[in-house]
Parts: sequence; C-alpha cells; structure tokens
Amino acid sequence: MTFRPDAGVLVTARSIGPKQIIKVEDSGFCPARSRITVEGWALTVSVRRE
Repeated sequence: MTFRPDAGVLVTARSIGPKQIIKVEDSGFCPARSRITVEGWALTVSVRRE
C-alpha cells in the first residue's frame, strides 16, 4: 500500500509476517513531519533533510 501525505513525501508500507516495513522517500519539498495511518495505526514519520 502507498500513502501520499503531501506532494513531497511518498510513504510505502508492506507487511512481512508480523512486522510492518515503512519506507519514506523524499521527492523534494517536505514538511518536518507527516502523519500517516497504516492499517489503523497512526504513525508520525519524521523526515530530515541534510
């Protein structure tokens, strides 16, 4: 499943057994934090740009 909290951050999630793997890709401008929901769980993803 794929979530797009805003235009700058792409969040993908997939289940591996009992675990959830979350990947965040920064495709340009992004906020300091994006709030997403994965299967009912609210997660706060922090994106840091170097």
